[in-house]
Amino acid sequence: MPEVPRVDEFAFILIGCVLLISILTIFWAMPTEPLPYVEPSSVILKIPSGSSKSFDVIIKGKATNVTMNAEGRIKYWISFSKNYFNVVEQTKVKATIAVPEGTEDGSYIGNVLVRSAGGEISIPVEVQVFSKAEFENLSSKTILFGSFSIEKTKISEKIFSREDFEIYKGLFSQQNAKFEFSIPEDKVDKLEKGVIKLSIEETNQVGNLIVLLNDEEILDRKVGNGEIEIEVSKEKLGTSNTIELYTILPTSQFWTTSIYRIKKLEIETFYKDVYSKTFQFSLDPYQAENFLNLSISFVKTNPEKVENLIIKINDQIIFWGTPPLIIFDRTFSKDFTGKPIILYEDNTITFELKKEGRLDVENLRLVINYYR
Repeated sequence: MPEVPRVDEFAFILIGCVLLISILTIFWAMPTEPLPYVEPSSVILKIPSGSSKSFDVIIKGKATNVTMNAEGRIKYWISFSKNYFNVVEQTKVKATIAVPEGTEDGSYIGNVLVRSAGGEISIPVEVQVFSKAEFENLSSKTILFGSFSIEKTKISEKIFSREDFEIYKGLFSQQNAKFEFSIPEDKVDKLEKGVIKLSIEETNQVGNLIVLLNDEEILDRKVGNGEIEIEVSKEKLGTSNTIELYTILPTSQFWTTSIYRIKKLEIETFYKDVYSKTFQFSLDPYQAENFLNLSISFVKTNPEKVENLIIKINDQIIFWGTPPLIIFDRTFSKDFTGKPIILYEDNTITFELKKEGRLDVENLRLVINYYR
């Protein structure tokens, strides 16, 4: 009789231990909290050899055991105002980069590493080093524009609809239709007009159809089957509105009944597409001729993510993308296609949204750097 293979119990125990250790290793490696939000997403600084410059790192959310480190060519140049801390809501850390005396001109690349219990976030940093002689030959002009808001919305929007109702007027009976509708307060000032659309399914055309908007008569005539549109000016609309439909009998046919069966009532609003803001600024001739680069900074105060923001200097696009959630601070010497930015004595800076959204800005600052 053939021998039955014996089960190696120790092998089963060993496999079980390996599986348990693997599971625990995966579990222990999993982050115990989500990553915080960190700004800026990248940094570019121009620093003369032997000088220093600082920037703020903002950490938002909830994070524990946060550490700040650096890697790359800038690793030994950078210091932080605080390290080894917890974040409850928001913490600001000042990072200072000190370029050693005698460092050769050029670009030095590295990363600031923000580590927490949730993982690691890397901020790319580029330090453009140039000589003190060049720095001492530089000057700048600062222009403050203050605050502004832009919003790209739908050009038109259906704000009310009602289907299948009837109005009539007889000698002893009457049925009217009255509805309420509203327009968001932040959109009322962008109104251009409203359009009321009526689809009449059946009528005996005995009496006039009367339409009141906010108790003001906007239609009083006989209409037949089919569709009609009534355009109303923006002055007739507000945040809270009413529309009323009824019919009346002519005195010559008082014994009959006037009937209008409405298939659909729609109200559509049309808005100004206020999605850009342009500022003008002037330079002296020598400032424009000796232009080096420009810096744009602002604080974004609305919490929504903004996509496809375009910033233009004159007709040159210098930025097209998603700005940081809070602080925008960028330096530009070339446009979006890599061509040098050209400035004149009279110039414009334009902010424009390409997608639906809103941008609220405070402390908009433009700095023009030029050679003396």
